[in-house]
Amino acid sequence: MTSPSDLLKNNKGYFIVYLLFLIVWGIIQLLFGQEDLFLAINNTHHAASDIFFYWTTYLGDGIAFVLVILALLFVSYWQALLGLIVFLSSGLTAQLLKRYLFNDQMRPFAELSDKHELYSVPGVEHVLTLSFPSGHTVTAFALTFFVASVVFSSKTGWWFCILAILIGYSRIYLGQHYMIDVYAGSMIGVIIASIAVLYLREPAQKKLGNKSLINK
Repeated sequence: MTSPSDLLKNNKGYFIVYLLFLIVWGIIQLLFGQEDLFLAINNTHHAASDIFFYWTTYLGDGIAFVLVILALLFVSYWQALLGLIVFLSSGLTAQLLKRYLFNDQMRPFAELSDKHELYSVPGVEHVLTLSFPSGHTVTAFALTFFVASVVFSSKTGWWFCILAILIGYSRIYLGQHYMIDVYAGSMIGVIIASIAVLYLREPAQKKLGNKSLINK
């Protein structure tokens, strides 16, 4: 079994960027309220960033994770299996939290549109309920950590964490979530992916070896 210290060492770049993210976003949320933070981001828009974040947010969609898993079938069955476990466990956790523990948490446009004139990015349909945590962010951080730690070398890990942060930020930018929803979603995604890599990577690798659709 991979040890926690090995996991940290092998994914140092990812964890350094993620720790900085947690600290900076944590301090910001201690200083300002969720409504003020959302309004500050909602009032800062540009046509180019509208397009950028409109498409970036799709990388946190479950479809992106499924495509990665399907591609890994041609590389390694054990990687595809581990990716499937991370995808299902992170997605299930997010949905259980949304629908049973925090099902009363409304999204920004449901709570703030009557009090403030909110900007809506063209083409975005706003969901009004089940705000906490951000499911896209859970998926984004679970996917990027899985890919960074299992598929690519540790040297590229920090790039994947930055990508996950951008996906998370897109959820606020597009008016779908508060910052706390994204913050919590990132932790859920990283924790679940880390646990899967820690405890299931070696068993899956030993069981399936180098088998894939190409190498049977």
